[in-house]
Amino acid sequence: MNTRKLVLALVSISLATTTGILMPTSSAGERVEQGKSTANEEFTVLVPLNQSSVTILDTEKHQQVTVPVILRRTGRFTQPTRYQLRSADGSMGYVHEVSLRDGGVGWKLSSRGPGNNYLAWVSGSVVGIKEVSKMTDSSEDKPITLRLGQFLPRDNLGSRENAIHSDTEILHVGKDRDGLLRVEVRDPINDRVFRFVFDGTTWRGYTPDGMELPPRWK
Repeated sequence: MNTRKLVLALVSISLATTTGILMPTSSAGERVEQGKSTANEEFTVLVPLNQSSVTILDTEKHQQVTVPVILRRTGRFTQPTRYQLRSADGSMGYVHEVSLRDGGVGWKLSSRGPGNNYLAWVSGSVVGIKEVSKMTDSSEDKPITLRLGQFLPRDNLGSRENAIHSDTEILHVGKDRDGLLRVEVRDPINDRVFRFVFDGTTWRGYTPDGMELPPRWK
């Protein structure tokens, strides 16, 4: 009987020792995994937009649908800076992405119906424009670039030849009935509105009184 009790006591001591060794090891492993998860968590910032939805054509349902959207800047201390326009609640697969080396300001969203939805921004001396009428990006969906320095003199560009004032305001972007892409920009230096037209190949610029701006270079 005494021998049996001694064996049971030894087994109990062995199990207690093994449990004591394993538990800290398991806990340490969990802390490592949690640390990795926290370190790899994506850094996102919501970017203000002038409107919160787009109207697109749902090709599966063959009808127009209105999609609530948000614009996020993703990543932290990364180059280039990445932006993502996506459905606000994630319930739809609507997503468009833009990567900018110098980042963007003055973001504007224009929704004028299916096939006429544009996201626009100012980056350096360039107005970037991207059509966002489809559910997702395709390899052909590259931003259109309007180089303001090609048309506007230094007085409208700010302090440096290749810099545009960060308060430059995009007033309008979209295709009109003639199928041409039209953009209106307010110059913050002189508070003048310049109009630009893109036929798919060439930009043309116009002063507030309708005079065509000669390109400073081609």
